[in-house]
Amino acid sequence: MNKKENRRVKMTRQLLSESLLELLQTEDIHKISIRALCEKADVNRSTFYKYYGSQYDLLEEMEDTLISEIGTILDSSKKDLPFKEKMTIILHFAKDHAHLVRIMLNGNVDPDFPNRLFSLPAIDKRMNKETLFPASAEGIYLQDFLFYGGYQIFRRWINSDFQESPEQMAEIISNIFHRFEC
Repeated sequence: MNKKENRRVKMTRQLLSESLLELLQTEDIHKISIRALCEKADVNRSTFYKYYGSQYDLLEEMEDTLISEIGTILDSSKKDLPFKEKMTIILHFAKDHAHLVRIMLNGNVDPDFPNRLFSLPAIDKRMNKETLFPASAEGIYLQDFLFYGGYQIFRRWINSDFQESPEQMAEIISNIFHRFEC
């Protein structure tokens, strides 16, 4: 019975996530009602509230899952991979999950999403090396420049329907990043 219930719970959560993603293609998160979300997922409101307090809680869980998966990629057993190769793996992941990633990056669903993404330990560790960013005002501005500039490059690539291959984009990002190393 427990196994069947776990499968039902997983399926219900997946239906709600997919429905929210579909609604986010045309609506802002603030305009999506629980009623509309439940109708789309064909789930009772009471079932929704069994798992989530609001559409924002569901969105946060989806973001957490995405960030966790990216963190797992970065923290994988291949820790010694060069920056460009890790970037290639992340770009392949993004391309494979384009629908979700595109919504999270473009939908203005959570303005704090980039900060949460950049706070992943593997990214934070890579970007906070004292040799790369000196402990100065200039170092802090350079770090923000690279973080958010890289984020915009990533968004542009996704929104251009992946004109370049993940390998080509990793090369571009790596070249840009290395131009700023001290």
